[in-house]
This record gives sequence, structure tokens and C-alpha cells, in this order.
Amino acid sequence: LTYRWCPKVREILNSELSAGKMFYSGAMEKLAKIFKRPSINLPEPSVIFDNLLVRMCHHRKLPCYDEKNCVKMPLAYRLLEYADWTIEHKYLATNSILMMQPFVYNSLLKKIFEATNKMASGKQDFDKFLLYFAHDSTLTPLMTLLGIPPKKWVPYASRLVIELWKEKESSNPADSVGFGPYYIRILFNGQGWTRKLPLPESSFALVKDLVKLRAFKNFLTTGKFREKDSFDKECGLS
Repeated sequence: LTYRWCPKVREILNSELSAGKMFYSGAMEKLAKIFKRPSINLPEPSVIFDNLLVRMCHHRKLPCYDEKNCVKMPLAYRLLEYADWTIEHKYLATNSILMMQPFVYNSLLKKIFEATNKMASGKQDFDKFLLYFAHDSTLTPLMTLLGIPPKKWVPYASRLVIELWKEKESSNPADSVGFGPYYIRILFNGQGWTRKLPLPESSFALVKDLVKLRAFKNFLTTGKFREKDSFDKECGLS
């Protein structure tokens, strides 16, 4: 399957963030008043979050426009709360799934399945290790699409590992249908997250933290927004 960039993702994002913008508009208006500019010209909540948190963690003075106009601690906490809400709803919502789909399906999963097919045919000329560098704003949507949303803003220096495993000898012939006796293991910051996938127990291996590759693939290509037709319709591509 090949997924194109979703042109409606920004529209969907704004719709999903509208409730938070209304709820926290008072805090943003106070910030705009301090810095004497329209609230529409203020930075993104995540940028405000970074600025405030660095100052608070290092016991620095909060931002000021001049000596009389400064951010006070109650407003700072309210703005941090807004940024946290924004991150949660921006990267764990429908827009995240639609935003990450082209990368995941056209690159990441494609590489996994290419390696699987070559392994099954006895070939050795496949990528055995792939390393991608990304931001928290990329990692969180990726995990959301994979069905394992982190719930909270991912910590600094986080890492997501997707491993392809092959069983030496399959005791179950059914596992050899399609992709053979292959499994996926997912690690997040060194901890096993495979069992967090929203799949029935029959999808997982009896030992180790593994899920059947076929079940993993089926999960990622079925359901609302994940199926190609559903994705195209939601993004206005069909």
C-alpha cells in the first residue's frame, strides 16, 4: 500500500485542538497582554512550554516584557498545563495517525516486510539494521499509529525499537502461511511494549514479548483511518 500526504491533516488538527484553545484562552490572553501583542502572534504552546520549563528548572527569572510586565508563577503553571494538554491532544489524536501514515507505510513497514520476504526466500541482501532520528513530535504520533500511545509527552532521549524475529522451527504450520513464522517485538526506552498492542491473546507468542507478524500487519491495515480507502476518504483524496 502507498499512502500520500494527507492534505486535510491541518484542518483536522485545528478542529481537535479547538476545545483546548477555548478553555485556555484566558491564559494566552494574559500572556499577550504582558508582551503587548495579539494572542494570535504568540508562539506555539510547545515553544512556550520549553521556555518556561527551562527557566523554572534552572531557577531563572520568568519572561518579562519590561520591569512591570512579567509572567508570574500562577500564569506559568497554567501555560504549562495548556502545553501539556496540547501535546496530548495534538499527538495522540486522529490527526497524528493520518500525519504519520505515509512515513510508516511507505518507509518503515515497507522495510520490515521487504526484509521478511527476503529472509523467507533465503536471501541475505536486506537491511538488517535501520536507524531513524526524530523528535518527540514524531515519536509520539508514530506510537499512536502503532496502537501503543505513550499517554504522556515522551521523555527526552526516548527510543522506540521494532525488532523482527524468526522462529527456528515452527511447531504450528499455520504460522508458515503468508509471512512464515515471523514475529515482532517492540521496546520503548528499554521496556517491552509488545503486549500493550490492542490485539487478542492469540496474536502473541506463548513465550517472550512477541506478536505474530501477520497479526501486527493486519492490525495496521484494518479499521477506521488505517485502511487505505478510509484514509483517502478522511484526507479528501478520493
